[in-house]
Order: sequence, then structure tokens, then C-alpha cells
Amino acid sequence: MKVSRAWNLKSQVQATLLGMAALAVTVLGGCTSKSQQGSAGSGTAATTAATAPVRELHIFIWSDYISDDFIKQFEKENHAKVVLDFFSSNEEMLAKVQATVQSNSRGYDLVSPSDYMSGNMIKLGLLQPLDHSKLTFLTEYGKEFQNPTYDPGLTHVVPFSWGTSGLAVQTKLFSKFAPGLDLSKGLSWKTLFEDARFSKQVTLLDDAKEVLHVALLIQGKKWATATEADVRSAFTYLKAHKQNVRLFTSEPKPVMLNEECALCQTFSGDALKVMKETADVKYVIPEEGATLWTDNLAIPKNAADPALALLFMNKFLEKQAARNFTENTFFPSPNAEAMKLLDPKLTSNLSIFPAPKTFSKLSYLVERPQLLLVIDQLWTEFKSQ
Repeated sequence: MKVSRAWNLKSQVQATLLGMAALAVTVLGGCTSKSQQGSAGSGTAATTAATAPVRELHIFIWSDYISDDFIKQFEKENHAKVVLDFFSSNEEMLAKVQATVQSNSRGYDLVSPSDYMSGNMIKLGLLQPLDHSKLTFLTEYGKEFQNPTYDPGLTHVVPFSWGTSGLAVQTKLFSKFAPGLDLSKGLSWKTLFEDARFSKQVTLLDDAKEVLHVALLIQGKKWATATEADVRSAFTYLKAHKQNVRLFTSEPKPVMLNEECALCQTFSGDALKVMKETADVKYVIPEEGATLWTDNLAIPKNAADPALALLFMNKFLEKQAARNFTENTFFPSPNAEAMKLLDPKLTSNLSIFPAPKTFSKLSYLVERPQLLLVIDQLWTEFKSQ
């Protein structure tokens, strides 16, 4: 499963300023790839299938989202060959899609941009509009995922996985350094920076947008409407309260397991992975709110077989498959009907499924291209301070 979602700010600045002109990239090479082909059946049907051309579906996605069994079943049902390529960042995915579009070469039939990258790719004209009449699962989706700010009305992308960013609390160290704090009553983001008892007991994500978002929340500002003045004020706050920060890392698992820090800013997927190994870590969303992220499926404008891509989306996102996805990965699906099929022990886990009051305080980190350069500058200054 994909657990680390660090946003590469410098890559995004370069993408905005230079248009990702790296067309020398080998189009479908240079990344982890896995292809599988299912059987065609038996008897006369097998003979007919054997003579028919095998349709290929090229998918570019985060690793460990799609199981081998699911791929084999889809291939068998559709006389198809699925080729999976994996990327490690949204910026890598964007560069490859742009390269295939601009060179008019065989590209991908399905890609998996996260929320902010989805909006970027739509603006760049890289994605096909979706025909909702052919997406039978959409009626099962929760209302909170049908009109995201990065793609109102889901005109070009469909989310299949979501999560949050919050705080992983090492409960032993938390109790040691702040015995008077009751974690069950909630926690404020201010604790990371303003509580002197946690000196050098805090890790922050090595992710400019996520850290800046926290500072904006502390100051009562929203990411989507923050001005340059708000951004500068937020970084001034961060610089003035850096004494608690021990390190920046987007891979906090060793820190938590080794009991090196009490409070780690992290993504829900990372925290859940650690919580499988120890009962001494809890994941909380601070009272001011946090980031809501989604990973989506979309069809690039140069897809060779968009019809097959739609078939895959319908099979992967219908409620039975969506239920299996969440059971296997612990990432929730936007398919509300699928979530009703889960064990109540899972759906009652607030680390995975935030309570409605908490969910209402979550927000997407939409693209703010006009602020990229100032964020890059101030982030570099903050880290090097």
C-alpha cells in the first residue's frame, strides 16, 4: 500500500515554470513494471478468445493498491493484458504523462493522480472527461466525495482511496513528558510548537504544504484562501517555534517504533502501519483540523483503450471490490455502500474513519500556483534555520 505521500515542492515549482520539458524520458520505461495475462477459458469459447486480439490496459499507479488476484480476474473476464507501472511521486507521474501526450506515443489508459495533482492535470488538458452514464458505481459514492474542490462534479477523475494527515502520538513518551495532558480530550497543533515539555520531541513531515497547512490552521487561516501575507505570517510563526522540532521526515515509522519522539506529524496510512506493530502509538487529528487527501483514477487524453479503462474502473470501484480494497489496505473507499459491508470493528476505528465532526474540519490542499515560489523560498529558510 502507499503510505508516504510527501509532496515534492521543488519538482512542482519546476513543473510550473518549465512545463516539465523532460521529453527525453523513456516513455514507459524506467519505472517498476508488472504485467499479467489471464486465461481465456476452455472449449469453443477458448478457441474464439485465442484468435481474438488481446486488449492491453496500461495503468500508472502507486504500488500495492491493486491485488494480483483482482488483475487476474479482470484479465480473464475481458481477454485482456494488464500492465502495471508504479510511480513514487505525483510529479514523476505528471512528467511521464506529459511526455507521452506531447510525443504522441503509446501512453497510459489509467493514471492515479492525487487530489492536488488531479486539478493540475485537468488545467493542463491532460485528462479525458468522464461519461458518468458508463460509471455504474457512482450512485454508491458518499456525497462528501462527489464534489471535491479539485474537480467539482468529478468531471475528469474518480477517487478510490482517501486518508488524512495528523499526529502519531507515542503514548509512553507523551505521558512521560506531559503527564498532565489528557490525550482522550483531544490535542491542538499548538502543542507541537508551543509546549516546551516537548523540546526536541517533535518530527514534522518533510513536506512544505503539510507543515504550512498546520501553521495556517493554528492562525485560523484556510489553505484554499490564504494570501501571501498569510503564508509569510505562518512561516514567521514556524520559525519562532522551531525549538521543539527534532527532524523533518516523511518516513516516521522508525522514529515511532524506536520511541525517539513523542509527536510525529504523519499520514494516516503511515500511522496505521506502525499501529499494527505496537499498541503504544495512537493517531489523532488535532482540534483545528487537518488535510484530507484522495487518490484518484483518470483516463489520459491519449489513452489507447479508454473503453477498457472504464470497464476496469467499474470493476475496481463497485462496492464488493471496494470493500475488499479497504479490508486489504486499511484505506477507506469513497464508496459508502461498500463501507456498510465492513466489519463494525473496522468502521468504528476513528484513525481510519474520522467522526463526522472531525471530518468537517478536513480540507484538500488544492493547487496554489501563485504561491509556489514564496513557499519554496520560505520553506528552505525555515528548514535551514
